[in-house]
Amino acid sequence: MKVKSSPGFVRTAAAVLVVSGLLLTLSVFPLSGDDAKPAASGKLPQPVVDTHELMELFGEPYFEYLKEEMSKGAPDSNERWKTVRNRGWQGAEIANLFAMRKVEKNQAEWLEYCAQMQKAGVGMADAAKAKNGDGVKKSYQALVKSCNDCHTAFGEDHAPQLEP
Repeated sequence: MKVKSSPGFVRTAAAVLVVSGLLLTLSVFPLSGDDAKPAASGKLPQPVVDTHELMELFGEPYFEYLKEEMSKGAPDSNERWKTVRNRGWQGAEIANLFAMRKVEKNQAEWLEYCAQMQKAGVGMADAAKAKNGDGVKKSYQALVKSCNDCHTAFGEDHAPQLEP
């Protein structure tokens, strides 16, 4: 019996596997801080990689998948609505990974950007569930804005400005 799968399903499944692998790694090898040293307490959650590496591991691939999906225009099938919904949930959960990090300056501002990203991701998921194309687009734009605002505040000269 042959099972058909779409490229969107394959990408979503790959993203789920990557996130699951990180969560398993976090539970088996708890580490602390941006210097990735073993946690004395062994309590979770604890960051494993530094913020820059986290952005490369999760932020960049997530944004590329999201940007590709959004470039196709409003979803025209239940499968695409589900893919956009899942991208929203992924963004909201990735915001949690970012929020676990301690930054050298203005932790409150850092957490506010993480909260904005999460709110935009949840908004995207909710809009996609309701099949609201305008809501998805507005949430996508809010998500990109939260990333860019954070990159301006914390990324110094190495964090890119994202193009929707």
